Amino acid sequence: MLPIAMAGFLYAVLRHRVVDVSFVLNRALVYAATTSLVLGLFALLESLIERTTLGHDASLLLELAVPLGLGAALSTVHRRIEAVVERFFFRHQYRAEIALRRFAQECAFVTQPENLFDLTVDQIARHAGAPRVALYERTAEAYVCIRQQGEPALPEQVTTDDLAFVGLRARNAELDLDDTQSQLGRDGYAFPLMLRGTLLGALVVGQRPGEHYAADERELLFHVAHEVGAALFALRARESQAFVRALAQGILKPEDAREQAIKLETTWVMA
Repeated sequence: MLPIAMAGFLYAVLRHRVVDVSFVLNRALVYAATTSLVLGLFALLESLIERTTLGHDASLLLELAVPLGLGAALSTVHRRIEAVVERFFFRHQYRAEIALRRFAQECAFVTQPENLFDLTVDQIARHAGAPRVALYERTAEAYVCIRQQGEPALPEQVTTDDLAFVGLRARNAELDLDDTQSQLGRDGYAFPLMLRGTLLGALVVGQRPGEHYAADERELLFHVAHEVGAALFALRARESQAFVRALAQGILKPEDAREQAIKLETTWVMA
């Protein structure tokens, strides 16, 4: 059974491109080399200490303490080497992750919703390599596509009880579109723009050709979506406050007030 299982796994990886094989091989080779380097350094230091310090009359406790101390010290060295490897050997992936994390931190300081939408779609398409990115925002009747980039195009409007959005509201977690029947199709992932138990919208990311998103990539996209949702919540709340203030001060004409109230109602639902 073991050879059959291994053969099936190999077929799935190569035929359906579950992972990028060249990327995995490159990482395996590099990390094997760094691990060998650390182990070789450990063996060399242990040998030198035994010859110069311990001698033949050292106690058993001391002989055990020396390798343990070396292992603890070299584990820190190993982590530093892996960080250097990530930065120099896998520079593209490292820079992409740093760029997305920086955007997640800075999106709260965007002052206009339209700019937030443009930046979100552009940053994810550029740094995640997604062939298609779309943003949906909740309105009174449905979830409306406010921005999208790439092909094929997604629906301009999706019903509130579409199974993808029902799943996002129920679990507040990433959703593999291949596992559900949705108007969004079956290609890629949907990430919730959730805040205070309210699903404000969704970030939809198309699957890269021949390559699945790794778990850490999906975790990062989930984090970006959460921060974008928080920024959107703050911007819409600011719009509502400005409208109420202008209405209370009598600045708005009745017809203008009605038009702006309808716009706020149709662009954001406060649950």
